[in-house]
Amino acid sequence: GPRPVGFAPEVVELEPDDGDEAAAVLLARDPACGAAAAREVRSLLYAAATRRRLAAALRDFGADIVYERYALLATSGAWAARVLDVPHILEVNAPLSAEQAAHRGLAFAVPARALERRLIREADRVVAVSTALERWLAANGVDPGRIAVVPNAVDPERFAGARRTVAVDGAAVVGFVGTLKPWHDVASLIRAVALLSRAGMRLRLLVVGDGPERPALEALARAERLRASF
Repeated sequence: GPRPVGFAPEVVELEPDDGDEAAAVLLARDPACGAAAAREVRSLLYAAATRRRLAAALRDFGADIVYERYALLATSGAWAARVLDVPHILEVNAPLSAEQAAHRGLAFAVPARALERRLIREADRVVAVSTALERWLAANGVDPGRIAVVPNAVDPERFAGARRTVAVDGAAVVGFVGTLKPWHDVASLIRAVALLSRAGMRLRLLVVGDGPERPALEALARAERLRASF
């Protein structure tokens, strides 16, 4: 229902069932199964276990819509929206079945991709964070009229102080904020900034975050003779 301006959102955390967690751990340790399959089974178990709890929480809250950030194999949001008879808005930040297959391993590729297509096609509205994702959604059967592109963005005023700190001799600052994981491809950003610098542009690269790719990225920046801050 309507909320007053400045209303603080309530956060309700639905924990996985202890038995489901234990089953996922056992699957991960089984040589015949492995981490990828255990991870996906855990996601399916969590979705099944949270359906009724999620619907009850949203009903008590008085939800007018269900806005969900898409997660692979997650069906609770769509199910709750149907039960409550309210619109389901799905935010898509990546083609997750492809990302999972490329970077983590996808154990149940056929059902995962089929479920992904069903979820994006049946949502009342799909929010994409880039035009590339808009094209991917349309290619997978989503009516273009139901896709809204809302690009990821920042308020530049919030970074004015940081820019003054790292800018050198008026150089433009190219920034990345996030975890340093392979799918973010910060390596391509480093190479692009290096190419532009060699072409005569005055640039400084600022990377804010940490993760498993950091040592390799720092080494790449040194190899490219790039003025970079991590």
